[in-house]
Amino acid sequence: MKYYRNIRGISQEMLGNLSCINPYTIKKYEYGIRNPKPGQLLKITNYLSRMQQSIRNFTPI
Repeated sequence: MKYYRNIRGISQEMLGNLSCINPYTIKKYEYGIRNPKPGQLLKITNYLSRMQQSIRNFTPI
């Protein structure tokens, strides 16, 4: 999770807020303290995937 978050240049706080998961929980996932439930993992991957799509579809002016 941290790898993909860092590639996109977003903080744990931003990922948490945008995927509707407490940023402290994101931190616990990345440190291996907790494992995300399937629904939470889906929220995170959906957000990161949408972000990747936005980058691919970006057309400079």
